[in-house]
Amino acid sequence: MSIEFEIRVELVIDELVASVRALGGRGIWTKLESLTGVKRQAWKNVHERRQRPTTELVAAIGKLRPKYAFWLVTGITDAANGHIAPSTATTFPERAHLDDPWSERYFESAIEFKDQILADETKTHDDVRRALERKEVFSHWWDSELATKIYGECSSQSYSAVRKAWEKRNQERQHHLKKLFQNAESAKAHKLGVTDPRTDHQHPYFLFYESRHDDTKD
Repeated sequence: MSIEFEIRVELVIDELVASVRALGGRGIWTKLESLTGVKRQAWKNVHERRQRPTTELVAAIGKLRPKYAFWLVTGITDAANGHIAPSTATTFPERAHLDDPWSERYFESAIEFKDQILADETKTHDDVRRALERKEVFSHWWDSELATKIYGECSSQSYSAVRKAWEKRNQERQHHLKKLFQNAESAKAHKLGVTDPRTDHQHPYFLFYESRHDDTKD
């Protein structure tokens, strides 16, 4: 496990802690254990750099904040599709920290459905492997027996929620993309308080880094 990866885990936990404290909340570690099943001491130890993140803790972060999961594993973001980083992290080559509520809802509903489907399939390592693995039969890929169960849930409320979230996400896509390419004029409205002079020429939601324009060279 690389130092860079471990720091990404720490940055997500930092944001979780800050969000609870901002609301005047206490008992963050107990709350995280209640939400994820990962022991409170493990969360606290990773936060305080007393232990390295476990696979269970990393998986728990992915479920708790699916919008960060892609960045957590790869170190890059894909803001156009809702894969962002916490506000505690500097990102590159993209710079935007713009939430996409419908992408987030799609991720959450898809994870909920996935957990529902796998609820009775996760007894042992072999059980999970059989549930997830496809087989090549005479040059064609066959799904596992899980496919039968999934088809049986096609009309369920939980699967309907997944599809509706995906449809709404795509309906709102152009509006979301427009925010990611706001021009320099719109950045001026955000120069309130103490801003970072290195970045205040760009709107905070602008997707890519662009150098400051030098008017003296025109």
